[in-house]
Amino acid sequence: MQTHQVIMVVITTMAASLFMMPSFIRAESVACQPPLTNEADRISSLPGQPEPVGFGQFSGYIALDDQLQSRLFYYFAEASTNPASKPLVLWLGDQWECSNFGAFSGNGPFSPVCGNVLATNKYTFNQEANIIYLDSPTGTGFSFSANTTTTSATYIYNDTVIATQNMIFLTRWFQKYAEYKNRDFYIAGQGYATGRSVPFLADRILRGSTTNGINLKGTMMGNPLLNFNTDMGSIGGFLWSHGLISDKTHELMETFCNGAKWLREIYSGSPFSTACKEVDDRLSAEIPDGLDMQDVSSDTCVAIFGPSSRVTGGSKFESSKLFSSIRSLTASPSHEEVSEGTDVCVKEKIMNYLNRKDVQEALHVRTTNWTACPRPFHYDKRGFETPTIDMVGSLVTKGIRVLIYSIDEVTFAPFLGTRVLVSDLADKVGLNTTVPYRGWFDTDKQVGGWTEAYGEMLTYASIRGGSSKVAKRSLSLLRSFLERKPLPVSKA
Repeated sequence: MQTHQVIMVVITTMAASLFMMPSFIRAESVACQPPLTNEADRISSLPGQPEPVGFGQFSGYIALDDQLQSRLFYYFAEASTNPASKPLVLWLGDQWECSNFGAFSGNGPFSPVCGNVLATNKYTFNQEANIIYLDSPTGTGFSFSANTTTTSATYIYNDTVIATQNMIFLTRWFQKYAEYKNRDFYIAGQGYATGRSVPFLADRILRGSTTNGINLKGTMMGNPLLNFNTDMGSIGGFLWSHGLISDKTHELMETFCNGAKWLREIYSGSPFSTACKEVDDRLSAEIPDGLDMQDVSSDTCVAIFGPSSRVTGGSKFESSKLFSSIRSLTASPSHEEVSEGTDVCVKEKIMNYLNRKDVQEALHVRTTNWTACPRPFHYDKRGFETPTIDMVGSLVTKGIRVLIYSIDEVTFAPFLGTRVLVSDLADKVGLNTTVPYRGWFDTDKQVGGWTEAYGEMLTYASIRGGSSKVAKRSLSLLRSFLERKPLPVSKA
């Protein structure tokens, strides 16, 4: 299989034809609904969970449009201590086409460890906040549209449609959970898609802030795609700095065909230019099959993909896409720790667990064959290259705090481009540097990464250590962000 065919799998959500605007974007689809309560969504106990858990759990569907029978699935974990005083965080997925079921890995409360047993995640985010995990848009995870005559239309998306679905979800969710209506609210997520879904939703909330009553305070994005040319253009430098490509390939990418041009030629469907064809051939030869491009330092699950992790004779990019697609249910890239270790096969365990009938009954979902990325759908590529960094700047100038962070082993939207974008944004909106670029320390007095802050409104941070450290260190980021404190830059 040619590399350009393989990499199409990595960016399947980038390629689309014209989208159709489903009727659930109309505000009246939310208006005349009966009063909602959340008690029916309460989870009494999940099969195999440790007892007692010590916090409230809820899950189920929020209707977007009764005519289309469109439903978004959510899992809500109340804070483990003092939920009445803790903020509310909406956690969005990393890719448009795959589930965001972080409750069973990453920053969620649990992770399956063996058989029918769930283990408690010592780095769960609900230590610091009440967390909503949302499968969005329809067609991802447990979310669905049941109308077979319109399903093809409802699984074709652009940023506006996705933001509208998420806004309708929030409006209806707050009807069910009225006690959270005026709570400090944050939108967060990890992965390249959050560079679009988070600012688009935040903008939608602010435009209706006088009527929707949502008390938006901040946004937190990990490895977001904010500017296609800058983010993807830095892929060559990232691969070279990690020793994955030769000096010659790096020179070719920097001079003739950078990562942005290479990806653009792939998803355009046109033949490669001479320069990008050479780059593509070199990448195929130099980067081994089975390397996870979402965490280039991590091992992969041999139990799923075999000793060589080669997938149907494909290249490393095909393997990478399959890994990142499955991982997207944990908010990619992989951060699957229950404690300090990393279970590279946790994806298989999650899929087995979520397909159990008793688990689906406990989650209040319809019986279904759950997969991380359940059906093909398309994201309108015309919007993909439109930068969102100015939307982020608009949030800052309107008083919304922003934390943008990079996991240092992620290939797509790597740290090299992100920190340049954040620094340039600070200059553009007139923010002075208050914490110069320097290392920050985690709770174990280890270097957690690097950070630079621009007043209280804008912060950049990196997370050092790839998947083996993401859970613990991202919890440190969240804690500092919610407490409005700078990351510790000394061991004291």
